[in-house]
Amino acid sequence: MRSAVQSWVRFFGVAGALLLLAACGEDDAAPDSPDAVVEDASDAGLVDATPDVPAPDVSTPEVSLPDAPSVHTVVSVTPDTGSGAGRFSVSIEGTGFGGRCTTRFGEVAALTTNFVTTELLDVIVPPSDAVGPVDVTVRCDSREVTLAGGFTYFAPTTPTITSVEPLVGRAAGGELVTIRGSDLFEGTRNLVSFGGEPAASVVFVDETTIEVTTPESAPSSVSIIVELGETRVPVDARFAFLDPMTVEAVAPASGDARGGTEVVLTGTGLWPFADLEVALGDVVVPPLSFVFEEDGTAVSFVAPASESVGVVDVSVSSALDAVTLEDAFSWVEPVAIASVSPDAVPAVEGQRVTLAAGGADFDAAADPLEVRVDDTVAFDLTWEGPRELSFLVPGVAAGTYPIELRHGLQTVFSEDELVVYDLISVESLSVEAGPTNGGTRVDITGRGFVDGVRVFFGEELGTEVAVNATGTLLSVTTPPGEGTVPVIVRSPFTFGRLDAGFRYER
Repeated sequence: MRSAVQSWVRFFGVAGALLLLAACGEDDAAPDSPDAVVEDASDAGLVDATPDVPAPDVSTPEVSLPDAPSVHTVVSVTPDTGSGAGRFSVSIEGTGFGGRCTTRFGEVAALTTNFVTTELLDVIVPPSDAVGPVDVTVRCDSREVTLAGGFTYFAPTTPTITSVEPLVGRAAGGELVTIRGSDLFEGTRNLVSFGGEPAASVVFVDETTIEVTTPESAPSSVSIIVELGETRVPVDARFAFLDPMTVEAVAPASGDARGGTEVVLTGTGLWPFADLEVALGDVVVPPLSFVFEEDGTAVSFVAPASESVGVVDVSVSSALDAVTLEDAFSWVEPVAIASVSPDAVPAVEGQRVTLAAGGADFDAAADPLEVRVDDTVAFDLTWEGPRELSFLVPGVAAGTYPIELRHGLQTVFSEDELVVYDLISVESLSVEAGPTNGGTRVDITGRGFVDGVRVFFGEELGTEVAVNATGTLLSVTTPPGEGTVPVIVRSPFTFGRLDAGFRYER
């Protein structure tokens, strides 16, 4: 046994031999055994405590030795170059990583060192004023190893963004957007937001490309913010979130081929930031004429002119959708009213008036075909030929009215107005006689008096005429005259007469 122990000491050293002795158990080397051995600090061998006593014949058991510790190395840093601004992630590959690990780039400690596996560390590079290669040192517990020139700093650069594509997406989110630029480093904090809402994901492809997934948003046009670490990168572009576009109605359903008809489209998703395009058949509507409702439910515009007439499709497209309404609009050659004859009629129902065409021919088959006065439908509308229509004026109050003609899909108004007037009647005078030199003030009762009427005493014109609001009383000053004369009240359209109405006295 002693010779075996001596062999162990020579091979494993004192400490290893003691460990093996302990592993052999108390029966192999009891403290009181004459074969017990001690370590002499001044000698690497053993001192025989009982040199004259033969050693017992004890067999040596087989033992398992502990594994030797892993070799600690640093093989590579990926990427191995970066901006002196730091604050981006690199991977360090090697062997023997474990315990508490720290990293230095030159003499500057990394911002974080995260253990991934015994062969991989994830490290955030610190900022540095150095430009050029620096050593990368990894220390795990008490073991430290350095990769000479393992990382190269270059002078800090300013990140720039040159494009964002696409610049439109669904309001539901989930759209992939690619941001391109230069020096787009990955910092410890990376944020891409759309109108204040963080992107659902941010992936750094390389230092020129970032891919992000849009968040959910209300329909809107929003700014884009990119923050890389402590650096905020300006973005000139805006992003449009759109809901699905629909077009439910077009009103009116026809328009003047000469242009100028105001048309309204109603539906959903009709936003000013949706890049709308509208075409009436082959006629493209200028976007500058669009007027949008605030809730995206309608857009109106003034239709341009068309070179042809007839029924056409209405096509509407946005940045994401396209809708076509078949046969939804008609270009028409406009009808017009050239004249109204007569242009004044008494307020007596049934006066016939004739309209002359000023544009396209009047069509007897137009549906609808009607005339309105003061929004009251005229009766006995008669097609007198392609250039004339006549009708009987309905019972309306005295006044001045444009004539409204509804001719198929068109509605037009006359430029000349129709005057409907009350018939004048003269019933009594407050003073029936006066001096021949005139000057007598007379009140006349009756009806149909209007501002501008003239009052005659015989053939002489009275002066200072005033009419009350109801048209039933006027005051007038008599002119000079002789004898008994009729009193006549005349408007531009009619007159009333009271025979032997006034007597001049000397």
